[in-house]
Amino acid sequence: MRQHLEEYVRSLLDNPELIDRLALASEQDVVESRVIFPEHLPLSQLQQGVRSGWFVQGTFLASRENYLEGTLRVRGDGDSDKEVLIQGLQHLNRAMHDDIVCVEMFPEERWVAPSSLVLHDEGVAGDVAEENEEDVYLPRL
Repeated sequence: MRQHLEEYVRSLLDNPELIDRLALASEQDVVESRVIFPEHLPLSQLQQGVRSGWFVQGTFLASRENYLEGTLRVRGDGDSDKEVLIQGLQHLNRAMHDDIVCVEMFPEERWVAPSSLVLHDEGVAGDVAEENEEDVYLPRL
C-alpha cells in the first residue's frame, strides 16, 4: 500500500512539495510504531490473579506533584485501606486517575518511599527516593 501511495504522489507533477511531505510521514510512522508499553493481560487472567493473591486490585490515584508517580488505594478488611506506591512510566502503564487497576507486588526488598522531587514537565525521572517511616509498596504491572 505504501509503495502505491508513493508512486501516486510522484506522478503528481503539479505538486512536487508533496514528495517532501511523504518522506516526513514515513519518518513519523517509524517513531509511532515504537511500542512503549506491553499489552494488557486478558481480563480472565487478571481476575484469576486477584483471586489467587498474585495481583492486587485497587483505584489508581495520580500524584499532583510528580507525573511519574501514583498510588493504588486497595480496600482492606473493614475500614482499613492500604496504599501501594507506583513509580516510573513503565510501571504506570497508561493508568489514568481513578482507574481500577491490578498490580503485581515487588518483593519487599524492592519497596521504596515516594520521591521528594516535584515534577511538572519533562523533568528528572530517576530512582530518587527519601526514607519514609510509613510502609510504602512499589508494585510491578
